Amino acid sequence: MRPIWAEINLDKVKKNSKEIRNFVGDDVMIMAIVKANGYGHGALPISLEIEDIVDMFGAAIMEEAIQLREGGISKPILILGFTRLVDYEKIIEENIIQTIFSIKQVEDLNRVAKDLGKIAKVHVKIDTGMNRLGFSDEDLTLEIVKKIDEMSNISLDGIFSHIANGGAEDLSYSVKQIHRYKIFVEKVETVLGRSLVKHLANSATLVEFKEAHFDMVRPGLMLFGSFSTENENIAKLKLKKVMTLKGIITQIKEIGIGEPVSYSGTFITKRKTKVGVLPLGYADGFARSLSNRGQVLINGVKVPMIGNVCMDQVMLDLTDIGNVEVGQEVIIYGEDNPVEYFADLLDTINYEIYCNLSERIPRIYVRD
Repeated sequence: MRPIWAEINLDKVKKNSKEIRNFVGDDVMIMAIVKANGYGHGALPISLEIEDIVDMFGAAIMEEAIQLREGGISKPILILGFTRLVDYEKIIEENIIQTIFSIKQVEDLNRVAKDLGKIAKVHVKIDTGMNRLGFSDEDLTLEIVKKIDEMSNISLDGIFSHIANGGAEDLSYSVKQIHRYKIFVEKVETVLGRSLVKHLANSATLVEFKEAHFDMVRPGLMLFGSFSTENENIAKLKLKKVMTLKGIITQIKEIGIGEPVSYSGTFITKRKTKVGVLPLGYADGFARSLSNRGQVLINGVKVPMIGNVCMDQVMLDLTDIGNVEVGQEVIIYGEDNPVEYFADLLDTINYEIYCNLSERIPRIYVRD
């Protein structure tokens, strides 16, 4: 195994899922969003661990959904994004729900389902202000809703939207989107004469607005113990970081004053320096823009990274820490050195740090 690995604690993701369940209550369904390989944590192992707690799973693309189904997940799976016509047969055969946001899309899906002698399940996505995927109010007329519902081989089961500014300091736009969604859904259900599964809230929105829970919530990032909001309700959840990125020191050397470290000599020693090599680089998804920036932990002590981040390695200044040997364990991020620290350094979001983690890094699944 590589001397860099991501330790994924399955007990913690289960505990986090139970915390979310307790927070929203038993009357609200939970769709666990495990797209992007479960935000880098491993979609299938995570899903198998929490399937008994959640009601449904969300994936971004067909391949993610198929991986879950073929891996043993039996609960409903919704593809949140676009699926090509050539793949409709596969998702229908695997009983996977497709998001629809155009009339041509659902007409094609109905035709393929009819040819197979099966029913295609769909959720309609409406655009309440994200201006991304989704029917606009003008496009999804009530007549079109009825037309979709009357298609012979389509089962219209749900209607959803997505909040654009969850986690923002100013939540007024979220309030506007929630109101817009609620009004439109009421009209749709009146026309249909029945209820659909209604879902709107992602991780941030489900802690910020209880009124946005509707029938189902869609936690993603918070399953893994990270947040995109500072809302006071977060403290009630007591979530724990699921991933700890670890490695070991592979070489230690002492160099003199005025010596360059790594490519281009962007770090020049100003004292006798003990340099440690950590086998982690930008090919692993560890950003090169962290060159000469940031710290990792050794024995709970913060150690600075020096020099340019290489494709496969980064150097550490071990001068001020005693008793370090080759093979010493290093914590890059986890509960004690949160991923948000690196996100702030890079002026990005914790989502990106997790999702950038390369497949070269083994995921090791552990329990408390």
